[in-house]
Amino acid sequence: MQGGPAQGAFGGGATEAACFFCAAVGVPGRTCQACLVRIPDPAVAHVPVRAECPRCRGPVLAVGIDRAGSVLHCCSKCHGLFLPPRAWCALVAQPALAVDVERRLPGSSAPLGALLDLVPCPSCARQMERGRFAASSSVVIDVCHEHGVWLDAGELGAVVRHAARRASGQLTSAEPAQVIVRHVERAPARRTSGFTQARRVLGVLAVALLLARVLYMFGTRGGSMSNHGHDSVRAAEGANTALGR
Repeated sequence: MQGGPAQGAFGGGATEAACFFCAAVGVPGRTCQACLVRIPDPAVAHVPVRAECPRCRGPVLAVGIDRAGSVLHCCSKCHGLFLPPRAWCALVAQPALAVDVERRLPGSSAPLGALLDLVPCPSCARQMERGRFAASSSVVIDVCHEHGVWLDAGELGAVVRHAARRASGQLTSAEPAQVIVRHVERAPARRTSGFTQARRVLGVLAVALLLARVLYMFGTRGGSMSNHGHDSVRAAEGANTALGR
């Protein structure tokens, strides 16, 4: 049975569950209609997080952000943020809270090269999915469907503001809401499936066989022409001998 919105998590009333990829409101455990991924449950109060930052290996600190027990995790070195379900939903539901949290956080100190690496989930260590937030934002996020969202320093405010604009219908026609694109150009290279790799190998082998056949045909034709040439020379020598030349 699917659960409904958690009650009273953010100071009374119902808590709205928000999709990790686009912040669309939905029922926890059901599928987001825009992104086709499972909507997280904001009632989950605790997500175990490793003490080492997945981005720069710096120490990660837990930071409480409201009276409802919402906790985000901040790297003290690169200042990236990991937002479990409850913290994510709290910040999406309360943009003013996100502004206050961002104001209290330092700026980024991570080297640019490090931002190109795909991020393992700070909780389960599986590689997170990457894509433009809501497929219509300039911010690229990393998401673990089970445990939370990774945001690099300075991205929290931009994501929350974009979510608020979408919710209020302020997006223009040039910024359509689309299914999220995973592993976009920010990643150093896209992963390919085993099926795709097999097709590439077969294609290379086919080209190699075709070239070998062409070379064989030219070689055979060249040998045949060479034999014809030797026969003509021998015939000419025989005729000269017969004529006494």
